Amino acid sequence: MSHNQAVGATHDEPQIEGLRPGAKLLRGQYEIIRFLSNGGFGITYLARDSLDRDVVIKECYPGALCQRNGDLVEAANPDHKDDLRAIIDLFIQEARNHARLVHPNIVDVHQVFEDNNTAYIAMDLIRGCDLLDYVENPDNESGPDFIVQVTEKMLSAVSFIHQSGMLHRDISPDNILIDENGEPILIDFGAAREQAANKSAALLTLRVIKDGYSPHEFYVRGADQGPSSDLYVLAATLYHAISGERPIDGQTRLNAFNNDQPDPYTPLAGRFKGYPDGFLEAIDKAMEVHATDRLQTALDWLRMFRGPGVMFDSFAYRPVSVIVGMDRKDEQAEKERIKAESENAEAVVTALLAGNSDLALGNEEKSEDNLAKFSPQDEAMTAVDTVVKSDSGGGGKMIAGVVVVLAALAGGGYFMMTGDQSTPEATPAIAQAPTTPAPADAAPEPVEQTAEALTEPQQAEAALASEPEAAQEQPVEQAEATPETTVTPEPQPDAVAAAEPETAKPAEASEIASNAPATPVNLAENQVAFGHWDVEIPFTMSKRRSSTGNVIAINGINADQDKSVIGDWVERGTTIFTLNSEPIRSDATLASQVLDDFTVDPDGYIRVAARYRSQGQTRAQNGLLALPAYRSFGLQNGYTFNVHHAGATGWQTVVASTPQETAGGLRKGDVLLREVKTGTAINEPESMDDILAQLVSENQPEARLSILRNGAESTAVMQLTQE
Repeated sequence: MSHNQAVGATHDEPQIEGLRPGAKLLRGQYEIIRFLSNGGFGITYLARDSLDRDVVIKECYPGALCQRNGDLVEAANPDHKDDLRAIIDLFIQEARNHARLVHPNIVDVHQVFEDNNTAYIAMDLIRGCDLLDYVENPDNESGPDFIVQVTEKMLSAVSFIHQSGMLHRDISPDNILIDENGEPILIDFGAAREQAANKSAALLTLRVIKDGYSPHEFYVRGADQGPSSDLYVLAATLYHAISGERPIDGQTRLNAFNNDQPDPYTPLAGRFKGYPDGFLEAIDKAMEVHATDRLQTALDWLRMFRGPGVMFDSFAYRPVSVIVGMDRKDEQAEKERIKAESENAEAVVTALLAGNSDLALGNEEKSEDNLAKFSPQDEAMTAVDTVVKSDSGGGGKMIAGVVVVLAALAGGGYFMMTGDQSTPEATPAIAQAPTTPAPADAAPEPVEQTAEALTEPQQAEAALASEPEAAQEQPVEQAEATPETTVTPEPQPDAVAAAEPETAKPAEASEIASNAPATPVNLAENQVAFGHWDVEIPFTMSKRRSSTGNVIAINGINADQDKSVIGDWVERGTTIFTLNSEPIRSDATLASQVLDDFTVDPDGYIRVAARYRSQGQTRAQNGLLALPAYRSFGLQNGYTFNVHHAGATGWQTVVASTPQETAGGLRKGDVLLREVKTGTAINEPESMDDILAQLVSENQPEARLSILRNGAESTAVMQLTQE
C-alpha cells in the first residue's frame, strides 16, 4: 500500500493503535497529522516537520510483538523483548543504508531517529499514486512508451541499490509510486524484515512474501537471495502492469517443475505490441523459475532491449536521465568535436588527462560494479548533469567539457589557460622565472600536478588586464614553493610590499579569485537538516499513578547540580503533580512536556512552574523548576552539533558528530568560535543557521571556521551541501 495514500478501516487488516494526530516526535521536530497505512512491520503517517514541510514518517511497529503504552512502544510479551530490540536495530541499520542512496527514482530519507522506545524514518512525501492505479486510470498516458521509461528508471534504481551492497526485497506495484510529474519512485525497502524473519521462528510473520510477485526462494526461510531475486519481483510487477494480471506465484511454478509438469507461467513475448525488440523477452527471462537461468544484473536486462552500447550513469549528483549511451566507435569523433568547441580549455584537459583519465572518458571504461562508488574526488569533478540521447547513433553522449574542467580545477588547483597563453599564472609569493609561450598549433605538454608554476610578473599583469572577469572567476593555483623560498602563513603587509612591490596588483586579483567560488555551484537552499531544543534532567525520577492522577517522584539529585539555580525545593522524595498548570501526562516524558511550550532564558535555562509536595509534607506548594537547555541541530552534509550555555562565556556550539574525519576538517568536540569568511561570531544558539544562510546567498561552497580544539585555537573547513 502506498505510503502517500490514506487508508480506512478494512476487514483484512488488523487494527493497530497508531500515534494520534498532534503527537510530537523528536522533541517537537515532527508533528503527526494523520495515519496513512500499516503493515506487519510498521505504521506510516503523514507528518509536518519543523520547516513546515509535509513528510512521511514510518514507525517501526511489528504489531505481532509489541503494544502501545500511551505513545511508548513496548514488547507485548516479556519473552519478545530481545526480538523487538533486534527488529528496531535492523530497522535503523536499513534506514541508514537507505539514507545514503541518492537517486532520482528512490525516495529520499531525511532523518532516522529513535523516540518512544522505537525507531522512525522521516522521508519525502510522494504525491501521486502507485503504479497499478496509474496504468488503470484511462486518463493517464500509460502505453508502451510509459512502461519502457518506468522500466529503465527502475532498473537504474535497482542497479544502484545492488551496487551499494543492498537488496530491496519488496518491489511490487504498491511500492512503485508515480509522482505528479509522472516519475516513478521506489519506496519501502523490505530487507530488514527478511533479516528479522530469519533470526527466530517468532518473527516469521515479518517475512516479505507477496503471491505472484515473490520468487520461490522468498518462500523458504534462509534461502539464498541475490540481485536476481529483486529482478524477478520487478519483472513480476511490470508483468502485472502490462498484462493487467498478476503472474502465477513462484512456489507453484517450482512445484510444477519438480513434478515434471509444464510451467504454468504465460510469457509476455508475442502477446503485446508497441514495445522495443527484446523488451518483453527480457521480462520473461528475468522471471525464470531458477535463479541461475534469470538475468543476473539490471544492466544485462537493459542491454536485452537497448543493445550492448548502454550503461547506467552513476549518481554523485542527480542527472537528467539515467542511461548513458556508449558508442566506442565514435569516441575519436567525439573528442575532435569537443576539441573544436573548446580550444581554450584544451591545455587544461590535457593536464587533467595526465592525472585522471576517467574525467574525459566518463564511465566508458568502468565496470558496473564500480559505477556507484563515490569518493570526494568524484563528487568534486561531477559538475553538470549528463544529457543522454536514447538513439544508438553517433554523438550519443554529450560532454560539457568546459564546465567539467572547471569543476576539476576547483579540486585540483590547476590554472585556466586561454588562447595562445599557455603559461600558467603563479601566486605572487613564489619565485618567478621567464617562460616561453607555446605555439598556437602545437599540442600542449601535459602538466604534472607536482610541477611548479612559473611566470613573469609582466605576463601575469597582462593576463589580468586582458581577462578581468576570468581573473575573478578562475581558481589560482597554490604552487609548491622552491626550497630557497620561505612562505610565511600570515606575512605583515609592509614586508610583502617591500619584498614584491611589482606583484602587488596580481596579489590583489588573486585574493579576489580566492574569495570567489572557483566553479559554479548549486548549493542546497536549506543546509540545516534538523534542529530542536532539549533539556537536561538534573535528577533521577519515576512516574507513577496516584489517586489524583499521574505524578513524578524524584528519586535522587545529580551531585553536580546547583540547587540554588534548579530550585531549592528539588529534593529526593519530592512529588511533582503539575507543570505549568498542566497535569503530568502518562504518554510523555518530563522533557517532552516541558518542551511543549517553553522559553529559553538568557542564562540557558528553561523555567517551568511546578506544583509539588515535599517528602513528609501534607500540603502541595508552587515552585520554579529550572532545567539546563541545549539545542541540537544537524546539517545536510552529515555534521551534528550541540549548543549549550557555558556560563560567562555564553553560548557554545560544539561538534557532536562528523560524517568522517578529513584533514583540515572538523572533529568531534571542536568548539566553534567564528566563521572567517563572514567574520561572524558563533555565540548564539542559531548563529550557524544564519552563517550558512549567508554563505548560500553568496554562493560560497564552504565554511572556514575558527575553532577551539584541545585548548588551542585552530581553523577547519566544512563543505556545504550541493544539490
